[in-house]
Amino acid sequence: MGLFDFLKQPKWKSSKTPVRLAAVKEIAASELDTLLEIIKDDTEDEICIAALEKITDTHILEQLARESLRPALHQAVAEKLETRYTAALLNDSEQQVQESLLQKIQDPQLLAKIAVQAKKVALRVNAVDKIHDQQLLTDLLQQACGKKPALAAVKKITDPGFLQIIADKAANKTARTQAALKLQSQSGGESSPSSTAGTEGAVSTSEQTLPPNTTKTTANAEYGLLLETGNKFCKQIELLCTNMGDGAENDFAAIVRKWPDFSDCSDLLEVKELEQTYRDLCINFSKTHKEFLNEKDHFATILTRYDRVKSLLAKDNLAGAETLLDETFADIEQTNWHWINSADISQDLIQLRQQLEQRKDELRGIASRENEQLELATVLCDQMEELVNNKERYHLDKEAKQLTEKWDDLPESLKDQHPELITRFQNARKNFTRKQQDFYKEQEWQLWTNKTHKEELCQKVTALQDDDDLHNVSRLLKEYQAAWKQIGPVPHKDSEQLWQRFTTVCDEVYARCQKFYAELDAQREQATTVKQEFCVQAEQHAQSTDWKQSADFLKELQKQWKATGPAERDLEQELYVRFRKACDTFFDRRSAFYAQQDEKRKDNLAAKEVLCREVENLIKTPTMDTGKQIQKIQKQWKTIGPVPRQNDEEIWRRFRTSCDSYYTWLDEQRQQNLGQKTALCEQVVALLPESDTAPVEKGIIDQVIAIQKKWKTIGPVPRKDADPLWKRFTSTCDRFFIERKKLQQEEEKQRRENQIAKEDILRLAGEAMELPTEQEITERLKELQQQWKEIGPAPWDHEQILWDEFHGLCNAFFAKKRERYLEKTAVLEENLKKKEELCFQLERLAGTDTPTEAPATDKDLDLAEQFKIAREANFLLAGSSENSQRKREEVRRIQQEWKQAGNTFREKEQQLWKRYRRAIDKIYADNPTPQNRKKSSQPTASTSAA
Repeated sequence: MGLFDFLKQPKWKSSKTPVRLAAVKEIAASELDTLLEIIKDDTEDEICIAALEKITDTHILEQLARESLRPALHQAVAEKLETRYTAALLNDSEQQVQESLLQKIQDPQLLAKIAVQAKKVALRVNAVDKIHDQQLLTDLLQQACGKKPALAAVKKITDPGFLQIIADKAANKTARTQAALKLQSQSGGESSPSSTAGTEGAVSTSEQTLPPNTTKTTANAEYGLLLETGNKFCKQIELLCTNMGDGAENDFAAIVRKWPDFSDCSDLLEVKELEQTYRDLCINFSKTHKEFLNEKDHFATILTRYDRVKSLLAKDNLAGAETLLDETFADIEQTNWHWINSADISQDLIQLRQQLEQRKDELRGIASRENEQLELATVLCDQMEELVNNKERYHLDKEAKQLTEKWDDLPESLKDQHPELITRFQNARKNFTRKQQDFYKEQEWQLWTNKTHKEELCQKVTALQDDDDLHNVSRLLKEYQAAWKQIGPVPHKDSEQLWQRFTTVCDEVYARCQKFYAELDAQREQATTVKQEFCVQAEQHAQSTDWKQSADFLKELQKQWKATGPAERDLEQELYVRFRKACDTFFDRRSAFYAQQDEKRKDNLAAKEVLCREVENLIKTPTMDTGKQIQKIQKQWKTIGPVPRQNDEEIWRRFRTSCDSYYTWLDEQRQQNLGQKTALCEQVVALLPESDTAPVEKGIIDQVIAIQKKWKTIGPVPRKDADPLWKRFTSTCDRFFIERKKLQQEEEKQRRENQIAKEDILRLAGEAMELPTEQEITERLKELQQQWKEIGPAPWDHEQILWDEFHGLCNAFFAKKRERYLEKTAVLEENLKKKEELCFQLERLAGTDTPTEAPATDKDLDLAEQFKIAREANFLLAGSSENSQRKREEVRRIQQEWKQAGNTFREKEQQLWKRYRRAIDKIYADNPTPQNRKKSSQPTASTSAA
């Protein structure tokens, strides 16, 4: 996986468990495919269960239950599925559907829920039949489940403790009665005759329990048949415990349903022993069946791990597969199997181990090959980048082509995993192509430049014919000939004519300077030998099909031919014709080959026609930004190769005309922009004050700024007018901003003065904190706050600091003052509540209602407090002499607490005192003893003192 694939992967695929868990919780319930993938592939049970919680489709849950999952996950699926079955069963009205759903539910708690909430009695009874936990059945009977389900539950309970609970607390009366009878029968059995009484005693007891109209013979026969049936069922249960299988639970349930009813003879010893044996066998079966189910579930877990290992192997998760495989092997070896043969699964696991090792070897080989391919791709990128930076541009096309072919041979999978290498190679290839094209264009222009230089040399050599200084003529002629060789090739159509012209003039000058050319004869002989060798080499490549290499070789050979100098006069033309013929043969053959490539030129023509249409569409509705798009199209035009010769001029004229049309429109727009910007200049000039010494108003500066913003929205003007117009506009605007700067300086000076004033206020505020009283501090701070508001702003870098310090100083004082006020108010409120409570207590003791003129005081006591006080008062009033004594003691207590209570709000103090006094007077008026009158006078004195 490449770097970009890693960055794009969803968070639920992260390697960090908390990240995956958080991502799963954010996944919508509708993204089932994602949730299923997480459940099947994630290795953390917590994350899988979180994904499972979002799935509500029963069909999907059933499909997951059939798949091989880890034990914890499989258990979670089963629990959720049974919960869904339970909800569907309780909501569905069709009996057949309900019964089929009930067969799928095994959770005792869910069965108990069905036994209570199901609408149909038969369904509730069937749910009770599937519950074997006596504790759960006892809890069930304490709810309203109906008569029949309750009796069915009582029948399954044998524990005396549970029966006693049912007899006391069962919701159904019949169930309570039946449990009491069953409990009574168990206790009665303990006091029955012992087994030493023999069969005769048992028979006599049986006879007494039979109906009066039943004969002794018939009773014995029926009794024996019941015992025989019970013994047979006990043996069948023993056999089920020994040979435990998948159908054992159904067989056991059938035996339980068919178990004989010994109610008429339940007090007989044989019946009790048989029923005890039956109960022991039922307990043994439940224990054995539970062990069987556990072993079966354990084996299912092994199978689930087996399938999980196969899945991980298929996904090449070898580390996870190996870990899970080791755990599975260890689990099989540590488990004692009683009913299941684990040999086959062990053999399958051994085969998986072999497949795991084999796959490891394969992946190591693949990784090795991928590393080699990656190294090769990196080397190709390096080599292509070296070609881009190579100064010698000849003979590079073939090497670039070879590198491209090698790159194309690389597998696509490697390129997909490393897109950065694709980008790197493609960029290098594009840069190389661009440089080569620039190089060839430069060479073409160089031919025309060489022609000009050689024509100048021809003129210079011609001028030597009029020079009489032959020594100088020989020297100059040699220099001109050397310069001719250094210039290089010219266009092919002008090469022969220039050469003939130059050699003719040189020969004429040479005739005048033969003594200077005697030395050149030896050089010509040497040049003849070299050119003969050149002819041989050119003839060897004349029939070559290696177009690129041979062409480059012949071009280089032509350069060397020209650089070699002239051969002997009588052989120069012959050698040139021979050499030229060999070169022309090869290039003619190459031209014929390239003629077959004209189809590519047609494709180029189609591509250029598309570009023409794009430009034509752009100029229909031109804008100022259209030029950038046209420039981009022009660059694309240059990257397209040649078109057929007959269409070259036409397509170029069409493209050029469209481009020129836009630039013509652009010139017109620039003229319009010139007019708009000239008008803006005039507007700015009109805003200037009449004299140079007159100040500029602030509002006018805002207008100038608006004009500047408008200037920026106008496009360019003609180039010749751009600089003068800009200088005119900026020079005028600068006048305003110089004035603006002066205003800013004055404003800054005022701000500094404001800063000094505010610092003085801050100092005075600090001194105000030393004043003796809070009132004086408060008045002084308010005065300083008003002065602060009247002062203008300080410099921006000091304004906030000064304000924060002043504001914080004032806030600290007022916050502390408010805090003291709140504390005092809280004490007064607490005293108010205390006195209201005491008044309320006195009024309850006096048997009077709260006065209507004081509704505000009572509402501060909540209903719970009023009820408590009223109840205490009623308790005190509910007696004679003893209660009167209690009342007097309570009054004395209230009086004492009133004295201890502090002051409260002035507006409520008098009102509370009236209530207090009225209640005291009423209490003592009802008890007119001297002692009471003496006590009634005490509150007045104490309260007045308070």
